[in-house]
Amino acid sequence: MIGMKAVPVPIDSLVARRIGEETILVNESGDTLHTLNETGSFVWSLIDGRRSLGEILSFMGKEYDLPADAAEKEVADFVQELAQRGLVRVAE
Repeated sequence: MIGMKAVPVPIDSLVARRIGEETILVNESGDTLHTLNETGSFVWSLIDGRRSLGEILSFMGKEYDLPADAAEKEVADFVQELAQRGLVRVAE
């Protein structure tokens, strides 16, 4: 699992568009499309290359009124999945 001090950094070649409560991510060549739901879109909006997972988790807890321990694994797993799909890199 990714540590809470890790900083996710979005890949430069992505274009992100918010449509309603979802976010659409498209790579530069336009051949790969990813759709994020409302919660994923919220987390994505906080991934700026400066905030750590711990900071993102804090914002998420406030927005969704969740205790940090309840959301920690979900946020870490989500960012890990973004990294596996080549949408972010994670700086430890």
